[in-house]
Amino acid sequence: MAHLRTGNPVIVYTNPPDRNYWTKNKHFFPVLEVQGNQGYVANPNSKSKTGFTDISTIMQDNVYVLFISK
Repeated sequence: MAHLRTGNPVIVYTNPPDRNYWTKNKHFFPVLEVQGNQGYVANPNSKSKTGFTDISTIMQDNVYVLFISK
């Protein structure tokens, strides 16, 4: 999360074996900022899962995190 603390976003790819908090299939979503132990998820699939979410929830079952620099 140090990358987010520098003001740069990350894109997370999740591919759960069955189903997780985000999806029952493959899914990409950006995390735009971090405050304390929560990251701001801009989830393109769901209005209810957009917003600040605990980092441990964001990272569950994730396969890749792409670091983006401005």
